[in-house]
Amino acid sequence: MHHFKMTRQLLIWTFFLSSIIPSLGQDYLGDSRADIINNVRGLVDSSYTLSFSQTVVQINSFYNSNKNDTVLHFDTIATLKVSIDGFEKIELEYFFDTFDNLCDSIVIKYYCSKCVDKHIKDFLANKDRKWKQLGTDNFISRRQTTKSIKKDPTTSQTVTKVGSPQLQIKRTPDKSVCATVYFSVPMMSKDKWEQLTKK
Repeated sequence: MHHFKMTRQLLIWTFFLSSIIPSLGQDYLGDSRADIINNVRGLVDSSYTLSFSQTVVQINSFYNSNKNDTVLHFDTIATLKVSIDGFEKIELEYFFDTFDNLCDSIVIKYYCSKCVDKHIKDFLANKDRKWKQLGTDNFISRRQTTKSIKKDPTTSQTVTKVGSPQLQIKRTPDKSVCATVYFSVPMMSKDKWEQLTKK
């Protein structure tokens, strides 16, 4: 009887994390830090240990050949780290563009090798993203999320770029972090995006 209760509890925990992890990942691209924190707290129940940490790092991102320019130019990278620990341990890191303070990329680290394939399968089943496989463990969404139309100053031609979510998986089964999933939204020319996503 005791064995049955433990098995049932493990199944419930496994189902619980399998159902929320897809929501904690790709669905948060474009969300604010506050929204992510509130949503994660609402999804993760008390049987798991949940912790948050935030960092802000400034990096020198600008090089000016003009020797008279003494101003330092910095980019700020803000991150939100989330650790979920219980039957399964998962670490998530959300990266933000401080210009609009929205999440532009996500890294998810998995420690349970038996659980990874289920989570990845759930990610790829997302009907809103319509993932297309580009190579081994490399996918692109058939749905663009951002669009930029600018004039090229050198040619005066209009250049259209789109941002399309990408998913990459790095498997390291012999290490404690058995897999890492990367979500990002790189910008590319509309022509390239159409070429990559065509059926």
